[in-house]
Amino acid sequence: MKASYIVLLFVVFFSCQESEDLILDKGYDYQPLQEGFRWTYQLSETICFGENDCESANFFIRDSVAQRYKAENNLDVFVIVRRKSPDRRDWKFDSQYTMHIEEGKLLRRKDNEFIVPLIFPPNENRQWNGNLYNVASREIFKISREKNYKVGQLNFSEVLKVLHEEFDDLITLRDVRHEIFAKGIGLVESYYERFNYCSRNDCLGEQRIESGRLTHIKLLSYDQ
Repeated sequence: MKASYIVLLFVVFFSCQESEDLILDKGYDYQPLQEGFRWTYQLSETICFGENDCESANFFIRDSVAQRYKAENNLDVFVIVRRKSPDRRDWKFDSQYTMHIEEGKLLRRKDNEFIVPLIFPPNENRQWNGNLYNVASREIFKISREKNYKVGQLNFSEVLKVLHEEFDDLITLRDVRHEIFAKGIGLVESYYERFNYCSRNDCLGEQRIESGRLTHIKLLSYDQ
């Protein structure tokens, strides 16, 4: 009787442990991090400096996990190096940033500013302040799950859409921003569109772009 009781306790313990591990693994798999991982993206951008004064550019960027180190709090921090190319052959250093997971949050640090692009587990409709660790205004990010999502020629069966903002009053401001994370791959698309409309009396409501930027990043390939 006593032996059967002990066996039952072991079964319950390991079943619970496996369930917890599955939950954690499923969440972290939407942004895998390991030295040597690499993602290549196509980037198209339009920047407007004033009415009828916009510049557009198209190029490629490649993000590679170049290094992992231990932070003071014993967390694994991953250094990602970004390179830029006009033709996918000649790659030049552009910038670098870091990512790490802390207290169920993915933290991305660039130019000395933290953003929280994802939280774990990434449940449907979960919300959080993406600017929790910086001095910018509070912004509520929200998760939605999608299936059979396509980016260019790539198809993904399970993705998370993290909505940053979706606003357009058709008078003064258009602000539409989101990121897409695919299971087992990481970031596959980033969309940033923020334009200020002309608000003078002679153009109010005409949605004439006065300033702002549109940046669209789409995954082309990945190596893991």
